[in-house]
Amino acid sequence: MSDLISENPSLFPIVKLIAFISADSSLIYNLDLEQRLSDLTQNPASGYYKKFPEKKVIGDLGEINVLKILVDPNSNDNLSQEEIENIQIKPSLASKISSRNSSPDFYISSRNLVIDAKAWKNISISNINEVIQKYVNLECLDQGGEVRFYFPSDIYAQKQVLLSKLSEQINNVKIRTMPMENTYQDLISQRTIMESYLKSLLLH
Repeated sequence: MSDLISENPSLFPIVKLIAFISADSSLIYNLDLEQRLSDLTQNPASGYYKKFPEKKVIGDLGEINVLKILVDPNSNDNLSQEEIENIQIKPSLASKISSRNSSPDFYISSRNLVIDAKAWKNISISNINEVIQKYVNLECLDQGGEVRFYFPSDIYAQKQVLLSKLSEQINNVKIRTMPMENTYQDLISQRTIMESYLKSLLLH
């Protein structure tokens, strides 16, 4: 494991953050490692978490990738320090069209900005539009704002024609699509490293 990190130093923050990742991605930012391991039934490497654990881990890695962009002072999409301190992770936001609340990956209230990481390999207009409609009808965006989606950089590049067909604005809410720093294959590689490390820990 240490050899892999030494050869790929960019993986260190990923491994550090998700070495004890929970299937509930809202907990991946919790620094209490014991809490992350407290319920192995919710650990995707434990063998108990049966509902698409590989896709779940990929999704969590996509969220971490986007969070890195948002807090990186050298990124064009970075947040201010005050916004970073007040960023809402997996918030429960009321909807105008449904009795069920929605939980995007991130919400920055000062900007009325909803952000979702979509670590998808396959993209369809219908799938994206379904998510867009869910978010543009949030009560917090009633006076306008922005919904921003991040896709793996290679998928984003491959699907430019399709993404260009999306509405740029709905009900005073701006719609934007952006690339992550990592490719989909990068996320697959990180998942493999993470799962191997977790399994080695669980065997001891």
